[in-house]
Amino acid sequence: MDDLRDKYLTLIKDVADEAALEDLRVQAVGKKGEISLKMRELGKMTPEERQVAGPALNALKDEINSALAARHRPWPMPRWKSVWRRSGWT
Repeated sequence: MDDLRDKYLTLIKDVADEAALEDLRVQAVGKKGEISLKMRELGKMTPEERQVAGPALNALKDEINSALAARHRPWPMPRWKSVWRRSGWT
C-alpha cells in the first residue's frame, strides 16, 4: 500500500489545475477508484487479514483525501457576486 500512497501523493503534489485534481480524486478514491477497489477486496480476505488491511486502507484513504483537500483551491468569487451578497440580494 506504500506504493499507492507514494503514487497518489506525488500525483497530487504535481497536479496542474482543478480539473486534473478532480480526475485524480476519482481515479484514487472514487466509486471505481483504485483504493475503493482494494477496499472491496476486504470481503474476500480472512478475518485476520481484514484486521490488518482494513485499518491500513482506511488510513490511506484518509491521507489521500486530506492531501486532495489541502491542494484544492476554490475559485475566487467574482467581484459582482461579493458586492451582491453584501447588499443583501443573496
